Amino acid sequence: YIHNLDNLIRMGGLYPPIHVHADIRRTVLLGATWVHEGGCMAVRAGNHIFLRGQVGQDLKGNMVGVGDPRRQAEQAMRNVKQLLEEAGSRLEHVCKVTIYITDRAYREAVYQEVGKWLKGVYPCSTGLIVQGLARPEWVMEIDVEAVIPQGEEGRRKVSGPEWSENMPQGK
Repeated sequence: YIHNLDNLIRMGGLYPPIHVHADIRRTVLLGATWVHEGGCMAVRAGNHIFLRGQVGQDLKGNMVGVGDPRRQAEQAMRNVKQLLEEAGSRLEHVCKVTIYITDRAYREAVYQEVGKWLKGVYPCSTGLIVQGLARPEWVMEIDVEAVIPQGEEGRRKVSGPEWSENMPQGK
């Protein structure tokens, strides 16, 4: 699914509307895959991929799993997979993960779900319990960094939209 500038800046609704600065638009042209009014969803700098924190909201802005930390983690990881693939990477390239949860009771469900997606991948990870996230219905967020191994750099892999919780997982 190839994005152009017009459909990259279409993620309004995640946050209250703000003016998009010209530098954000330039970043899109230089290597970001997704952008919304608050910034890039993914940036590729050489063979490094940096993803914006992903939550229980699909890439169209629809909330998934209100009150269900496992379902929110599943949707967040679905987003991570798609964004990495669009940037020419894949889950096996993940090297750093930071997970934020709003309640210690969510730890097991969130970590188990993330572990399903990262089975056989051993990134450095940090887990934090925070007082809250940007929206009250979000109970978890995952921040991911990946590095494409030398020799595997190449053109960005094109992937289809895997936004909805109703789409096949394709793990």
